[in-house]
Parts: sequence; C-alpha cells; structure tokens
Amino acid sequence: MAEFTGFLNGVQAALLLACVRGEVGGLCQLGLGWVGEVWQTLGMTVLPATTPEHYLTGTSAMTIPDGEAAFVNWHFVDTFLEGRASFRIAGRNFPDTSAVLGTAGVRECAGILRESGVPLPAGSTFYAANRDRAFLDLLLGNLQQGRRPDHLRIDDYSDAETDAEHLRVEIGRLRERLEEAAQIRLLDEWLELQ
Repeated sequence: MAEFTGFLNGVQAALLLACVRGEVGGLCQLGLGWVGEVWQTLGMTVLPATTPEHYLTGTSAMTIPDGEAAFVNWHFVDTFLEGRASFRIAGRNFPDTSAVLGTAGVRECAGILRESGVPLPAGSTFYAANRDRAFLDLLLGNLQQGRRPDHLRIDDYSDAETDAEHLRVEIGRLRERLEEAAQIRLLDEWLELQ
C-alpha cells in the first residue's frame, strides 16, 4: 500500500507541476486557487505573493541566483525547494525600508526561480531584493527598530573583497540618507565592529 501511495503522490505532484507550468490546459482551467493547498499537502513550498512594494528580502532573497554567474547554493534548496525557511516580505512581516532605499535592488525574478527548479504558476511574477538590497534591508530594519545589528557581518555576505567594498559604499550611501540621530549612532557603532 505504501508503494502505491508513494506512486500516487508522485503522479499528483507531476500533474500539479505540469498545471503550474501551464503544460496541462484543461485541468488548470478550474482555477489555480487549489494549487497552494495541494502543494502544501504534498509537502512542497508555497511562495508568498509579492509586488515591487512588498518583495522577498533578507537571507531567503540572498539565495536567489543573479542570473549572471554559475550558481550553487544549498541554502537555495533548503529555502525554495524544501521549504525549510521563513519568508520576510518588506512592508508585511518585515519593516518597509522604501522611504530610505526606494526601489533600488528590487527585481522581478520568476524566470530565474523557474530555471532553478522552483514551480511557479505560468505567467506569474515574483519580486525579491538582490543580495545588496537584502543586506541593506536587514541592516536598516534593525536600525529602524532601535537595534544595533551585531549579528550582521559584511564579510559573511560577501564572496570577494570587491563585493565587500561595494557593500561598504552602499552602506555609506545609506548612512547619508538616515535622518534620525539614534539610527546614525547605531550604524556608526556597528561599522566600527566590521
């Protein structure tokens, strides 16, 4: 019986994946509202809805490939394919940093996710911060909440010294846009620890 159930789950998953990818027309005309429910039943990750204003950020966003370099990241598998991570959505369950950072670094990446094996409904979009923006969001989010982000280390989020230097420049630009003295003080204290 267990073998049959495993086979049936495999068939269900294959049909669902084909529907999500738009490969099975008639089945999917019933609507995709049931997809998330079935997807969770099968133990697959359901991604939150995103927009350019409410995008994925934080460490989960950092694992999305940039589409330019070779990509291997086991965190991506844990996050997007095995559902072992939580999702921070700017302006929903994470501070909105757009008043200071604008829309710089927010990108539509549904194509990259699909190419990396994440099943998204055909024609859907998915917005996420690039690595620099996600880091700046984490940094600024902590400052906005009155916390010094001692858990963040520039070198931990940079693959090379040139990446780290670029991030330091972006942090300098962020500092120039801060208006609250308490946030500037926390940022300066944090920078001394880097």
